[in-house]
Amino acid sequence: MTHWIAFDQDTAEALLNHCSCGGLEIKAGEALSEALKLEKASMVMLPAKSTGKVLLARITRRTTVSEDAVDLEPSGFLGLSDAPVLRKPPQPAHTKKWWHRVIGGGEN
Repeated sequence: MTHWIAFDQDTAEALLNHCSCGGLEIKAGEALSEALKLEKASMVMLPAKSTGKVLLARITRRTTVSEDAVDLEPSGFLGLSDAPVLRKPPQPAHTKKWWHRVIGGGEN
């Protein structure tokens, strides 16, 4: 179900008149900064400078790389600067092929 958050009365009324809203909430503040604070993905409609148009922004969260997965390696002129190098997670020593798991074979 869609949850709408409006930041002014005119927008809330327009949503109620033109959309079959699942849930509507009116908040104080700024739409973009509130969307950036959320833990989940969101869509933000911002008014454009030209009349009758809006800007639609999709905001998603991406996972970050932990600090222990990053090493620094000397690079640049004479190795005087450091460049981040991502380490690959360790792979298991032996994994069964998918068809071995299905038929129960391939123990060695």
